[in-house]
Amino acid sequence: MKLFIYTSYFLALLISLSAQEVEDYKEIHSNDNSTLLEIENNNTNIALIGEKNETKSKELYLRYTKYPASVYAKQQFAVELEAIILTPSDKFDSIVSTYTNGRKINITSGDIHWELVDDNVYKTKIIYKILNKKFKLPTIHLTLKLGGTEVNHVQVKAPSISYSSIGINQNNFSNVIANNLTVKDTQIKQYNNKMLMVILNIKALESNLEDFNLSQFSEQGINSFENNYPIQNILYYAIIPSHLNNIKFNYYNPILAKFITIKLPVSLEDILVSTQTDLNPNNKNLLIYKKIILLAFLIIMILFYLFTRKKAFIAVALIASVIAISLFIPNKKILLRPGTKVYILPTQLSTVYKITNKTLQAEFLMEKNKFTKILFKNKNIGWIKTSDIK
Repeated sequence: MKLFIYTSYFLALLISLSAQEVEDYKEIHSNDNSTLLEIENNNTNIALIGEKNETKSKELYLRYTKYPASVYAKQQFAVELEAIILTPSDKFDSIVSTYTNGRKINITSGDIHWELVDDNVYKTKIIYKILNKKFKLPTIHLTLKLGGTEVNHVQVKAPSISYSSIGINQNNFSNVIANNLTVKDTQIKQYNNKMLMVILNIKALESNLEDFNLSQFSEQGINSFENNYPIQNILYYAIIPSHLNNIKFNYYNPILAKFITIKLPVSLEDILVSTQTDLNPNNKNLLIYKKIILLAFLIIMILFYLFTRKKAFIAVALIASVIAISLFIPNKKILLRPGTKVYILPTQLSTVYKITNKTLQAEFLMEKNKFTKILFKNKNIGWIKTSDIK
């Protein structure tokens, strides 16, 4: 009886050991391939990869370290990511990053470039611009390669970011969302007898300044745009009525969560000292006054000579006669080549408001810095490159 009990105990022990060995075998072979895990912890997305047969040690991490909780239409903003690469440096020679599954956004920062900031720690910044409420940030992929062959790969999904619309009922909204916006310089010039041209040099921080627009003006534009994130800069121009006393607009500050209003006075003194004050030297009223005054002066000098017989009055009268003759001589006519660009100002960066589609005749007014000021038959004034004259 005792022999039977000992034999049964021995067989049971043997069977249990064999079962344990089977479990060990399964566990070993279940770890034969790399495992990809995605973990979401404290609203921070993290992805990691395990080395073959070493489930306890991880060699590739990727996570978001900074991103906004909410964004607005057309807003430009940055997100920051951190990668921890524990793969030995001799096992890879390049880090390749790609985007997938994004929609209704622009990636304004271009390709992803990783910067080594500490041992095995890399960081990067990506700049997005939201197009509309249906946006979705892309999934970020990070791949380690050696000689073009993939060594390791990891991906991280975009964090959850809410969307808000602003400026719907704001008549003076400039379409700009910025952490700060300042007008560095204002220039006001005479455009014609009824209109002025205002030029604004605007600087903004973390903004969509390229979308700057004032709905109250029909003729406007951006001459130049510089984006050195987080700072943006534009040269903006608008044609405004000469009776306007100020220019008023606002932008939205997401940090303060409110609209900021900017009011710029239109100074008549700035207009009078402008180089464009005498925009049309052939203004008929002005020209008539000049001729009348000059002729009156000439008659007075002649009368003084007749009564005094002093030659000095004759000399002054001759000078006045030359000036008077020049006023009565019409401006020289010139021909413009087809395709000639007509600028608002005599600079390369000035706005082109017209391009001729055929040979046109215009009056020559003056020349400056390889540009020529011209007067069209419809009394519009503009600047062309002197080389475009036939």
